[in-house]
Amino acid sequence: MKNIIYFLIFSCFACQQNTEFSEEISVNTNTKNSETTNLYKRTSMLDGSLDDIIDANSCALVQLPITVLANNISLTIATEADYILIENIFNQLPTDTDTLVLNYPITVTLYDYTEVVLNNTTDLAELKKRCDAIPLEDRAISCIDLGFPLKIQFFNTLINQSFSETILSKKQLFQFMTAVSSEEVFSIQYPIDISFDIDILETIDSDLSFKNNALSCSTN
Repeated sequence: MKNIIYFLIFSCFACQQNTEFSEEISVNTNTKNSETTNLYKRTSMLDGSLDDIIDANSCALVQLPITVLANNISLTIATEADYILIENIFNQLPTDTDTLVLNYPITVTLYDYTEVVLNNTTDLAELKKRCDAIPLEDRAISCIDLGFPLKIQFFNTLINQSFSETILSKKQLFQFMTAVSSEEVFSIQYPIDISFDIDILETIDSDLSFKNNALSCSTN
């Protein structure tokens, strides 16, 4: 009899936990294939457009430092602030043909935060070709930045258990969104802050607000 009573109490407690979780995330619940999941994944991809003057590839970021020849002038690019050195050389003569020669091998970080070593210009060209083949709807959304930390609550329907995770960076957010399984649902805990390229700060309170902002800035 004691075992039966214990089982009933435990079952009711578990039921209560799941009901509370469902009520909390019912409005902003997402799955592996939700539009919101895809938009958060795209927003958290690595922005490789910062160094396009070096690799002409918005899907990858060249790891620094590197040495280059800009119009036959040797430069060491140690930080992102040094990109301007290349621009200044290219702007000296507006009618000439600008050339940039990289000192290989170089290491690049891809949009999904994996790293690849490129040994020559052929490798770089092949990487750019693969980047250009990515459909527009799957590319990084770099016009919007999220304010961290973010808190995500998720529920695994297979083991009937809820969890929460605090996200501290774009890389961690991308990895979370990529790892969501078909047995999981999740909810971003709002409100959160977002900012845009034009330095406008906004606080959003729902998936709908996030989707509207992400889609609006990515299509403008």
